[in-house]
Amino acid sequence: MPGPALSYGPNHYSAEEALQYVSLTIISNYVLYSTACLLVYELLTSLDDEVARIWSLKWRLPKILFVLNRYVIRAMLVCLWIIADYPGTSPEFCLIYAYWQMIPLRLAILAAQALVVMRVWAIYNNSRRMFWVLITLYTLEVAAVATCIAVATIDTQGAAQPEPLSCALVSRSGYLLKRYASGTWIAPVCFEFVMVVLTLVRILPRWTWGGKVGLLGSGGNPTLDILARDSLIYFGFIFTFSLTNAIIYELSFSAYYHSILLGPTSAISCIAVSRMMINIRSVPSLQPPVTTTEAYPRPDLTFTEYATGNYDGAEIPDTAHTAYFDPAEIVRASDGYIGIPAGGYAILDGVYRSMARPGSARTSGDATRVGDFASESGSIIEMGLRKG
Repeated sequence: MPGPALSYGPNHYSAEEALQYVSLTIISNYVLYSTACLLVYELLTSLDDEVARIWSLKWRLPKILFVLNRYVIRAMLVCLWIIADYPGTSPEFCLIYAYWQMIPLRLAILAAQALVVMRVWAIYNNSRRMFWVLITLYTLEVAAVATCIAVATIDTQGAAQPEPLSCALVSRSGYLLKRYASGTWIAPVCFEFVMVVLTLVRILPRWTWGGKVGLLGSGGNPTLDILARDSLIYFGFIFTFSLTNAIIYELSFSAYYHSILLGPTSAISCIAVSRMMINIRSVPSLQPPVTTTEAYPRPDLTFTEYATGNYDGAEIPDTAHTAYFDPAEIVRASDGYIGIPAGGYAILDGVYRSMARPGSARTSGDATRVGDFASESGSIIEMGLRKG
């Protein structure tokens, strides 16, 4: 275990080392204190969105992760940054600091990645096979990070320094701390890379380069647009910062500035979790809601001719479009318009996916009821059915 803590006096440093350490301590303080202010600022400015969109959620894993990142981990990080560079701390304090200084930073990353796992799973339409793939990958990452933290903490020894310096962390073995501390960043880098690949594999086949159907392969689904957009933005930032930390730890661990990016990296994770949850909950407000009794206006689709009758699968017109609604209800048009997705796609579980044409259909003036189809379970409502 760490300790007992060391105590360095002024004679421990040369004049050149003292000047360099004081200068880097001041720079580190500015970075950490400004990052702490950013976390508090983001919390206050987004509190109204949180109240409107998050507080009404049931206490399930997404909300627990949100609260954990937004309040618990955020408070731990702010306290850590305030006391980490507090000048002239005692050896007893540095002994305690050596135990827990790694935990809040890595916990912020792991908690954020847990939410990313859920979002990637949603992009894959909650596939059971993908669920086990993601759980396995995340479990391996957590195990790797936890092992590295444990070994690095055992090899860490705190050292009290004179003002204006704060606690120093010294490797007892001379090599384990460097090797395993860098491992706490290498594992997240590998995990993020796999998540990026899985996300791109899912959305690239549907990619569009503009137009009304969305830019991120959603086929016009705003939920999938936000899932893909936020995930890629998060991947870009956290992968870059994690990779930079891993390189610095591996190549320049003995340098005093090796931890300069730890604060911003943890802050990105906290803010990303908050924004991703709030953004995905804001999707219903982006467009009027669709219910099973009234469809919202869509000017590009109209009922030019209402049809009434029964059709076999081969007789269903190619001009028909499909949308998923409660199969126990008939959806009615509103003001001559109906809101439906592009032809050949259906909304199932909140995600667009292609499907085979149904085996039969029955129209009722302003909407069409179709039976079960082979490629998916359940029933759908066929809308916009027009005779060619």
